[in-house]
Amino acid sequence: MRYSPLFAAVIVAMSFAATAPAHAGLVGNGTNTVAALFYSGASSVPVVTSSTAPYTNPVPYEIEGPSGPTNPPPLPSIIPAHFSEGAADLSTIDVGDTQIIITNEAPPSMPFCSTALPCSDVFTGFGFAFFGNVDITNVTVDPTSATDFMPIAGGLNFGATDIFANVAGDAPASGDQLILDATTAVTPPPVVPEPASALILMVGLTGLWPIRRLLKRADVAA
Repeated sequence: MRYSPLFAAVIVAMSFAATAPAHAGLVGNGTNTVAALFYSGASSVPVVTSSTAPYTNPVPYEIEGPSGPTNPPPLPSIIPAHFSEGAADLSTIDVGDTQIIITNEAPPSMPFCSTALPCSDVFTGFGFAFFGNVDITNVTVDPTSATDFMPIAGGLNFGATDIFANVAGDAPASGDQLILDATTAVTPPPVVPEPASALILMVGLTGLWPIRRLLKRADVAA
């Protein structure tokens, strides 16, 4: 059976609509960005106040960049993003679609604290400010994280577009990782015709083909 170009076009469009992926995550549509921040001895848990540096209040001690911190501070990076070891945090950071991996590069003799141990800092740790179509709904510590590199009690905070991990006093071994698992709101799936509606459409368009042939024959006879 031969099909009209219109019928074929409708079938192709329906197949694309039915298979178009609905994506949610930190990457989003591929244009989402993130600013990676480090705080040392902050007076409180940071709050995002701006889309430009220094981003939060209190201000970060260090703003990370793909090649390390720079002055002026580097712009937010497209996700997935890799941040080189910072001069203050002595850690590398990788931000992916559903995970943030912080890898300590300092020896255990250099704990995350602005003072001598026992650490009395209110907040020493990492922050992430996201920009774009990001809607974070939950953040948890991945069970594969190092036991000596955990947020303090109540030290993992997040909002729709930010995450803060307080690791004040932690003294992880070199190479130990803190891995954060992020969940985001699900993007609504594309609208596709119901099976019954699609079937009716297909039958209707198929019926147009013999009518078109009859009309062409009538034109020829005339």
